[in-house]
Amino acid sequence: GFVSVALLFLPGSSSPCPECHGARYNAETLEVTWHDATVADVLAMTVDEARTYTAEGQFAPGSMLPKVQAITDFVQSTGNIGIITDPEHLYDAVYGNQGTKIVR
Repeated sequence: GFVSVALLFLPGSSSPCPECHGARYNAETLEVTWHDATVADVLAMTVDEARTYTAEGQFAPGSMLPKVQAITDFVQSTGNIGIITDPEHLYDAVYGNQGTKIVR
């Protein structure tokens, strides 16, 4: 997602990766789309996008649907970011490397 440069005597800097532009996926992965959205777009959707996909029946009732409904309600009512992941990948999800992120 980002390229960092650490210098010995000067402050380091970072900038978005020139290949993925901060999306954290290679070009081949970003070519895959779902409803005109890339993998990066789907894994970082807004509450409105999640609700649209829910209304269209895009999430399986016994799988992602209850998770998406719960997290969109949480994000809408608190204004916080919501992350859908499993406990095994929680650390990576918090630092942006795993999971589905829902934002307001």
